[in-house]
Amino acid sequence: MNEALEIIKNKAEKTVWNKRDGSQRILDKSDICPISGKWLIPAKCTEIEPPKVEEGYKVSFQNGKWITEKTEEQIEKEETQKYEPVVKTLQEQIEELKLQIEQLKFEKEEVKLDMKLEKERLLDDIASARAEALELSTNLILQKGVDENGFKTNS
Repeated sequence: MNEALEIIKNKAEKTVWNKRDGSQRILDKSDICPISGKWLIPAKCTEIEPPKVEEGYKVSFQNGKWITEKTEEQIEKEETQKYEPVVKTLQEQIEELKLQIEQLKFEKEEVKLDMKLEKERLLDDIASARAEALELSTNLILQKGVDENGFKTNS
């Protein structure tokens, strides 16, 4: 046992990892049990090295092994990316609808103008028809020898 204790004491450091997030912690000679000569591993730490993880993932030590999981930020990023094409399509549809609305407004103004011109033309036609009717009735009255009140004239 003295031989094992001497080997451990000569080794100045030991690396352990936090089980919650895989962060590294370095133990030194003060972390060796003076009675047994073994390393005193802190609670929530393990001697098993965690795997390397890519960005957007995290590790935790569960049931004697390292588990790799997506971070909340990664999950949110993937959700955003998942709906990004849908949002883009909807934005394009909105822009198209805005253009259609503008076209309809323009067409509405054209129709209003056309209706106004048509109304003016009809009013002119009515005025012309009234003038023509007045002229015809005046000519008829004069031909029959009747005055404007409908009385016979002596002509």
